[in-house]
Amino acid sequence: MRVGVVGAGQMGAGIAEVCARAGLDVMVRETTPVTADIARQRIEGSLARTARKGKLTDDTHDRAVSRLSYTSDLDALADRGRRHPRLGLSDQYTKSMNSCTGQLL
Repeated sequence: MRVGVVGAGQMGAGIAEVCARAGLDVMVRETTPVTADIARQRIEGSLARTARKGKLTDDTHDRAVSRLSYTSDLDALADRGRRHPRLGLSDQYTKSMNSCTGQLL
């Protein structure tokens, strides 16, 4: 399943990380290539800290990192499913998030 996250502030970065750890293909969209790189550093840093604490194996860390991609192109999220008209979220994304949080809690 594919998930798109628009914005990688504290909440978006957390959503992207949780989904990647749960086995989903995640694309994070930021407004510029510079901010997309900052998002990558933030998320990969969080995954590395979790692994150093022993809460994540090296293999799980590496697989999560490999599932993450970053872009500044909003059109790159076109393959991530259709948007939910009222919530602004895709049905697929909503199901993915429910699945992610259930697997990691």
